Amino acid sequence: MNYGSGASGSSGHVCAEFFASRAGIEIAHVPYKGDSPAMTDLLCGQIQLMFTAPNVAMAQHKAGKTKIIAVTSRERMAALPDVPSVHETLRDFENLGWIILFAHASTPAPVLDALAAFWTNARNNPGLKAKADGMGMYAPAKYNREALGAFLRQEGGTVACFHTPLPLR
Repeated sequence: MNYGSGASGSSGHVCAEFFASRAGIEIAHVPYKGDSPAMTDLLCGQIQLMFTAPNVAMAQHKAGKTKIIAVTSRERMAALPDVPSVHETLRDFENLGWIILFAHASTPAPVLDALAAFWTNARNNPGLKAKADGMGMYAPAKYNREALGAFLRQEGGTVACFHTPLPLR
């Protein structure tokens, strides 16, 4: 089977390789210059699967052009309650991406507090929350600055700073 991703080293590529290693299967990577060309080739049958962001997959799924087989979060998504999580079958699998707002280390505490308050208010806005949930995106309320620091230490390794089109964790 061939799978597509938005690029070599992208979150879709890393997720697919993680899945293949945990499932004990071999799948061939076909890198693209973005998720859109990969989705086009999935629709045309040039590749058989792809791991992509919910907001990329949902439109084609809702139009009946693709089938979402599973989600990579530990639990099922509210936007796709009938779609199982990979974790339901492959118990040690969970792959979530995330976006974190970083500031320079010298940023004054009052500015950090204002940014955190703005983000918390935005995250709790019912209209924004409903829109994000409908696209399969969510921002867990449990992550204040201290909890986020602990999460990053738990994840270990290197955190790459890059732009990605969706909040994944």
